[in-house]
Amino acid sequence: MVGVILAELPVRRELGFERLAFVRDNLAVVQRRAGLTFVTARKLAAISSRSTSFAVAVSTLRVIASASP
Repeated sequence: MVGVILAELPVRRELGFERLAFVRDNLAVVQRRAGLTFVTARKLAAISSRSTSFAVAVSTLRVIASASP
């Protein structure tokens, strides 16, 4: 279910604070729908800021989510 929710997130190639705000807002939606309290906005923002594209960040989050207990 988590992978399906994350697949629904639009992949946008924004830079800087706009992208991080988008990541933070979508993380809140994912947490509410799937109960992913172990993934924090700070963690996802760090993944996103290190990635060359937002698509890579979303893929990384999918891996983190699938590894959750």
